[in-house]
Amino acid sequence: MKRLAVFSLLFAGIVTAVSAAVPQQRRGQATTQSAPAAGATAARSAVSARSATARSAAPAPTATTAARSATAGRTTVARGGTTAAAPTTVSARAGVTQKVIGTGTKVAAATKNTVVSEACQQKYGCMDSFCMLDNDTGGRCICSNRNAELDDILAEIEKLDQQSYQMATAGVERIEMGADADAAIASANAAAQSVMKAEQASGSKRRTLDLSMWDTFTFDDDEDIFGEGNTLQSVIDGKQGDALHRAAAELCVAQMPECANEISMLQMMYAQKIKNDCSAYENSLKQQKNSSAQKLAAAEKALREAALDQLRTANKYDLGQCTVEFKKCMASTGGCGDDFKGCVGIAASEQIKGQTPKQVSITGSKTKITIAASTYDTLEAKKPMCMSVTNSCVAVADQVWDTFMREVAPQLKTAELLAESDLRT
Repeated sequence: MKRLAVFSLLFAGIVTAVSAAVPQQRRGQATTQSAPAAGATAARSAVSARSATARSAAPAPTATTAARSATAGRTTVARGGTTAAAPTTVSARAGVTQKVIGTGTKVAAATKNTVVSEACQQKYGCMDSFCMLDNDTGGRCICSNRNAELDDILAEIEKLDQQSYQMATAGVERIEMGADADAAIASANAAAQSVMKAEQASGSKRRTLDLSMWDTFTFDDDEDIFGEGNTLQSVIDGKQGDALHRAAAELCVAQMPECANEISMLQMMYAQKIKNDCSAYENSLKQQKNSSAQKLAAAEKALREAALDQLRTANKYDLGQCTVEFKKCMASTGGCGDDFKGCVGIAASEQIKGQTPKQVSITGSKTKITIAASTYDTLEAKKPMCMSVTNSCVAVADQVWDTFMREVAPQLKTAELLAESDLRT
């Protein structure tokens, strides 16, 4: 037993000494082996092998891990001290989220037509010599088949423009003239007619210039460049639209036999030009019509505004204000005075002479006030002097006189009594 205990102590000491002599290996560093005893070397080898086995047992990075590492822009270093492969740029995800924005995209230019030779295209241009003269506004031949329809649209446009002009000028002027519009316009028209007649009369009296001395050229009446002898003119004379197109095509095709194989294509190309011309002219007419409609709306608005201004001017006063202004006018312009004694003199004279003047009743809502008929006649005679006041209260103009008489009736009665008293004293 003593020997076993001694041997155990000796073995423990040896192991302890060996462990103290060898330094601990850090992570990520390589270990350099010395040449110690075989037992210690074997122990360390076992430990290293066990460590390497544990590390190698760790799973290798998957593709997802590599992609994440590359996307994040990081570099992964192996724990064993080995540097990972260079990061790979992942562009697939960015490509998926991109949006195609067609900024600055233009319609591709038409490809040059090489099916038909340029020489034949130029020669078939002779069609324009006939078709382009058919309709100055609507384009080439066939479009003139719709001349009646398009002319109706054009006439409607002109009618709208004329109507708008009349509204914006004569209509607004008539409203601004008010009640005197008819008389003023008739007077203006009469003056214009007289001026035109005078101008025509003076023009007929002017001496005409004799140009007979220059009549030295003679023409052969038998020669008519537009007569039946001109075959070309007779073929197209009086034709328009599709008929003119067919006649012109016969003339042009006959002059270009070398293009016989391309005639069908040339005719289809020219028919497309005709269609484009008709569409362009029709669109132009639509734009003109829309513009005319806008002009008409503006003219109607001008009429409404003028009528509103005239209405406001004609009704500046209400009934009360108009009555007050009318009374002021009768007192000042009418000469009645502020106390209206100036309009009751006849009644006072009749009373002084012992005559009983005829009376007129002014009826109020509850009572009646009588004034001398001569006083009423005097006021009525002065009424036209102040009727212009009612131009500012047209809506109630027919009520102003009666309202005025009821308002001044008490004052008129007092004025009659005061005037009589003055004459007696």
